[in-house]
Amino acid sequence: RRLARDSGLVESQIEQLNAALTLAQRQADEARAAWAPLRDQVQALAKTMAENRLAEPTGEGPPGDPRVARATLVERLRKAERGHEIADEVEAAEATAEGLLGAWVTTRAWLRNCLPARLAESADPRQGLARLDAHLAGLAGRLRDQERRLAGSAEDVAHFVKQLRRRARRAIDRLNELLAPIAFGSIAGVRLEMTDIPEMEALLRGLSNQQDLFRPNVPIDQALDELFTRVGGRGGDGRRLFDYREYFELGIKVRRRGEDQWRVANPTKMSTGEAIGVGAALMMVVLHAWEAQNSLARRNSEWGTLRLLFLDEANRLSSDNLGVLFELCRTLDLQLLIAAPTVDEAAGNTTYRLVRVPRPGGGEEVRLTGRRQLGAG
Repeated sequence: RRLARDSGLVESQIEQLNAALTLAQRQADEARAAWAPLRDQVQALAKTMAENRLAEPTGEGPPGDPRVARATLVERLRKAERGHEIADEVEAAEATAEGLLGAWVTTRAWLRNCLPARLAESADPRQGLARLDAHLAGLAGRLRDQERRLAGSAEDVAHFVKQLRRRARRAIDRLNELLAPIAFGSIAGVRLEMTDIPEMEALLRGLSNQQDLFRPNVPIDQALDELFTRVGGRGGDGRRLFDYREYFELGIKVRRRGEDQWRVANPTKMSTGEAIGVGAALMMVVLHAWEAQNSLARRNSEWGTLRLLFLDEANRLSSDNLGVLFELCRTLDLQLLIAAPTVDEAAGNTTYRLVRVPRPGGGEEVRLTGRRQLGAG
């Protein structure tokens, strides 16, 4: 009886062991089924890494906790430029072998896209880094050579600005020579005056004395702004230093008959005819200078220039003002075309009258008549 009881107990244990063995075999089969694709992925990746010589041991010891490594990777990806999307993808990966492997492959592909082309196309990243370093060294050398050729000294820049300013002063002197014989009405003379700006003159002297305009690691705009602040006492656009027109001001002065003093041309202290005459005189001498320059380019040209001055709505001009304009036109050999109802009252002009006349059968005709006003000239 005892033997039978022991035998039944043994059989029960055997059944339990068989059930446990069956369960273990089923779990092993499931693990092998899950391991097979993971093994294939690892083998394919290992083959790729071997071909690219990226699987060299680092000697840093066994890997740590993959979850800690993933958290560190996510943190670094979020700090990287345009890395938030890949960081979210890695963080959302399952904490399984397949999920962690997929996150690592995704991160590796993202890193490859972020690398420079010279480094990403290289089988060995160390060789790519060496080539990239050599390329950067060559670019730095070329940059230094170009800086030595192009970055002239501040003194040369100041000399160039002074040269342009002298050229502008000579042009003003030539215009004043053309303005010298012009006189009309009570205006005995018109001239241009070029006045240096003291503040900009101080900046020009400071530019001549500065040797740090082309300092290394300092942009040219910043260096010019510092020069403005240091010499001029205020900030400003440093590029104005290279514009020679910023160093002087142009003014118009007139001298009246019976006076020796030249006064600033103030339109509020001149008649309308005198103000128009001064502007027309300046315009004509500038045009004359352009004609002279153009004749040098076209020496064989036989064509001259037809000088016409158009003035509309001149009905606000009195006969005296019109007489001033006529006198100016005779001095400058200029033809004046104006529209005003009082033109025929001024002497020395030809008045054209346009009249619309109705026809008996309907419609209109325009009759044009001209009349020469006798008088001066």
